[in-house]
Amino acid sequence: MSSAESGDIDEVIRLASSDLSPNSRDRYGRTALMLAAREGHERLVEVLLNMGADVNAADEDSDTALMRASMENREAVVRLLLKAAPRIDAADKFGFTALIRAAMNGHTGIMGLMLDAGAFINAQDKDGRSPLIWAALRNHLAAVELLLARGAAVNRRGARGATALMEAAFRGHTGAVRLLLDNGADVNAVDEGGFTALALAIRKRHPGVAEFLIAGGANVNSVDKLGRSPLVWASSVGMTDVVRLLLISGARL
Repeated sequence: MSSAESGDIDEVIRLASSDLSPNSRDRYGRTALMLAAREGHERLVEVLLNMGADVNAADEDSDTALMRASMENREAVVRLLLKAAPRIDAADKFGFTALIRAAMNGHTGIMGLMLDAGAFINAQDKDGRSPLIWAALRNHLAAVELLLARGAAVNRRGARGATALMEAAFRGHTGAVRLLLDNGADVNAVDEGGFTALALAIRKRHPGVAEFLIAGGANVNSVDKLGRSPLVWASSVGMTDVVRLLLISGARL
């Protein structure tokens, strides 16, 4: 494991020739292939695969070599692993697939490789978040663009019934909000609490996002399960400019 992690090919070959299995595991269930993939040792990954390393082996957290390489942006390693026909949509203990791992970190090159290899673009983790939702909530605009161009479901719901637009609005990511609206995001969708993207942006004091959503057709008179409208929320958090805009846009007192 130490030799694989450091990329010492000669030592790995020497140890393997002494009848040590390339699929031996450490106390965390990790194999040499997982460690070499994580560290980006392309040549060593190739050697281990040729030795018979199991590309689908998973550690105690259900992580595979492909997931680790995707998360760490090891594009050359991912290319090698994909040639070994891994279970491309395998998920770890959180429900993260390799594509979700790449999307949540904005690794567009790897995302493209994964999608070309047939990865499920609308995969959902255990909270229901898809690659698009993760890319949007972390404001990885190039990743959002790629997923939308490849046909990701723009209104798929994740944690608490929130869409990618709601997650982006909640965090004040105007660029992601713009991309999502331009690609058919439902500006008036509501989550499990009855909150729209507009209400969430106002609650978290993101006036620029709120203004953009209003211009994009947001319902200024929606009411959440607490009985509060965007106008009530804007008043309660002291967003006077947004209050004025809401009233001009038809908000009822």
